[in-house]
Amino acid sequence: MFESSKAKINWAKEHIRKLDPVMNAFLDSDFYRLWVEENEGNSVIKFQMIKKLPEVVPLIVGDALHNLRTALDYMANDIIQATGKTPDRYAHFPIREKRHDVISAINGWENALRTVLLLEQYGWRRKKVTARGAEKHKVQGKEKAKHPDNRPGAIGSLFGDSEDA
Repeated sequence: MFESSKAKINWAKEHIRKLDPVMNAFLDSDFYRLWVEENEGNSVIKFQMIKKLPEVVPLIVGDALHNLRTALDYMANDIIQATGKTPDRYAHFPIREKRHDVISAINGWENALRTVLLLEQYGWRRKKVTARGAEKHKVQGKEKAKHPDNRPGAIGSLFGDSEDA
């Protein structure tokens, strides 16, 4: 499960690896000028960029971020499929400005996430198992599978307890 997401994350890591030597070379160069000016008895440190950031930097960063964002969408599609449904063309991971808005957007995913966590825990692949059915199922003498957080609104706990972003 989540193989496509993992592949996108690994590809993002490749982009980031490409960025390291570019940034190291830039940071080792004389890309700035630094001096101190006196202003009415106060010392003011001045900084000036004298060399532009290499053009490839925002391209590499953009590629890495795009791959990470796509990994989230692939994850959302895998969660939908794990619950036995077929994702439509609009299925995606919700991106919001504030953390509590993301939590609100995915609050309905609680049962789906519970199912996926149980599937992962026992190594099941793409079987249609409901959260309720998985909780009752015993595997090789193991105790009943339980959601890591049994309280209502457990999905919020996956992102921490604070609602502030």
